[in-house]
Amino acid sequence: MFDVLKGHIMFLIVISHVILEISGTLGENSTSLLSHAVEFCRYNIVPMCVFFLLIGYGFRPEARLKKHFSEMAERYLLPYGITSVFIVAISVVCGIIRGNFGIGTVTSSILGCLWGNVDTFRLFHSVWVNGINTIWFITAMFVSECLYNLSFKIKKERLRQAVIFGISVLACFIPNNDLLYKNYGFRLMWSLKAALVVLGVLEVGHVLKQTKFLYNKAKLRIIIPAGVLTAAATIIMHYVSDANLARGRLKFGAIDMLVGTAAAVLIIYLYVRLKLPLLKITIPAEFVGRYSFWVMCIHGVEMVVHDIFSYEIDLIIDGLFAGGVPVWGLVTGLYIIRLLTIAVPFAAVYFVNRFRVSQKLKEMRKNG
Repeated sequence: MFDVLKGHIMFLIVISHVILEISGTLGENSTSLLSHAVEFCRYNIVPMCVFFLLIGYGFRPEARLKKHFSEMAERYLLPYGITSVFIVAISVVCGIIRGNFGIGTVTSSILGCLWGNVDTFRLFHSVWVNGINTIWFITAMFVSECLYNLSFKIKKERLRQAVIFGISVLACFIPNNDLLYKNYGFRLMWSLKAALVVLGVLEVGHVLKQTKFLYNKAKLRIIIPAGVLTAAATIIMHYVSDANLARGRLKFGAIDMLVGTAAAVLIIYLYVRLKLPLLKITIPAEFVGRYSFWVMCIHGVEMVVHDIFSYEIDLIIDGLFAGGVPVWGLVTGLYIIRLLTIAVPFAAVYFVNRFRVSQKLKEMRKNG
């Protein structure tokens, strides 16, 4: 139902990474248009809120906590483990290719996957821990869904909601990872701050489902002013806030999350009311959205490889720009390359999965 929306967000996430990379490489040579795009990409709360809101929308509480934990472990930790193995293996191969392989290459990669932080850092300013980049969201989803399901043990609904929103607001006051590292020499494991902050977003999504808000004919005199106010607040936040959920950076605390959640609700509401899923031009986005989880995993691996060869890539970008290639050409070219880099391994995963499903169907038919 929401695959088209998730697909478009995936495309947006990839191109935002491209824009930030090229802007960082060109520095003062960036155009004014690229600078505005960078300002827009710095506030990444909205697309993340859309994803977590949709998780809350489809969430079904499970009374048996052990069963739910096992299901969440299979859904999130298994893919995280598989992705981590690829990250470690690729780090080793790239280290060998570049001639700087050492035992530290292996240990820092393994520690990074176990720690689950988006950025590379030195634990207590001594031991290197590699960043896992975009796959931080897997651990955040695992922790947040387990905690959210646990909240349903509270029988009084109002009290349960108060606890959920209370935890979300309080979590906003946890120092971001940069401050924690500067003052104490560590960063939070498994994107813990993000996992706690989004509990409120999950609850909003759950309420949307329970109240059928997306399909109710709300009065336009309420919807239009609320939509305009939300859109205006979102645009403003893109220029005044550099909130980044992955890094636990919330410049305006709960206000960042409030605006991001409101924008996510508005986006999903328009998506449903305008019947965007029915447009034929959205078929590619629908396919990507249907497998957005694995697309993000592959993008995470691709980002790790990119970080390893960032010096060489920056030299190429600088050379092309000096040779007369315009900024829009650099953005378009790198965007296409990144999409192809994601598409090739994704195709392999897709067809392997199709083969496994077909084998299971054959076995079921054979057994009657």
